[in-house]
Amino acid sequence: MRGLERPDLVAVNALARLQLTARRRAVRLRVRGAGRELRLLLDLVGLAELVGYADPDDDP
Repeated sequence: MRGLERPDLVAVNALARLQLTARRRAVRLRVRGAGRELRLLLDLVGLAELVGYADPDDDP
């Protein structure tokens, strides 16, 4: 997510759709490199619990 300069509702919508697809396939979505603004935006719209944040030092 580091390439995302200014997170907006389009990015939140994309993450929500990815999360839905991941859930349907019984896998877990983990977001790496989510900046403070994106995390705050996800919290604001009530999706912070849906997206897991990966430790940046984790192996892919």
